[in-house]
Amino acid sequence: MRLKVLYFGPLKTHTGCGEEAMDLPDGSTVAGLLDHCCAAHPALAAGRASLLVSVDREFARPETKLKG
Repeated sequence: MRLKVLYFGPLKTHTGCGEEAMDLPDGSTVAGLLDHCCAAHPALAAGRASLLVSVDREFARPETKLKG
């Protein structure tokens, strides 16, 4: 599935972009998305425990399944 990921604040600086498209397998979770983001942008890994993810404008837990 193809997802659009938006970065705000310091994350925008650490990644060097405000948004990007990512391809993840169907059935992926927020935790899988964070794995992918940290692999693509190693600077995010140090603060991973404090990262928040919003799915359709709602905060999402690591086990939340994503829909493309």
